[in-house]
Amino acid sequence: MKKMLLITIAAMFLFTTLITLTTAGASEDRIISAKIISIDKRVSKKGNTYVKMIIEEKKVLQGTSYMAEMPVLAFGVRKYKKALTMKPGDTLNAVVKASEYKGSMSYVIRAYLETVVRKRK
Repeated sequence: MKKMLLITIAAMFLFTTLITLTTAGASEDRIISAKIISIDKRVSKKGNTYVKMIIEEKKVLQGTSYMAEMPVLAFGVRKYKKALTMKPGDTLNAVVKASEYKGSMSYVIRAYLETVVRKRK
């Protein structure tokens, strides 16, 4: 009986540790400010509409900097409507959730950030 209890406790500990390790770095929030390359309206498999934007983001790999294209998704009515007002060439300022799917990074918009442009006198 004691042996079975110890095995059960060890299995639960292992399971909890694995879940914690796999979800800890799975996604994080970031602030981005990037040029929009393209904007497309899409429909999900469930029939919900969303917007997929492609942005240019500066990356550095082994000391070499380059511009990479990243997908940004806008789900939900408010985020969808705001995304439709943007056009290629605009700058996207937003808080996004970074996530990885099959080895590729993408962003999901959590909130838009309004930038204040002050005119010089």
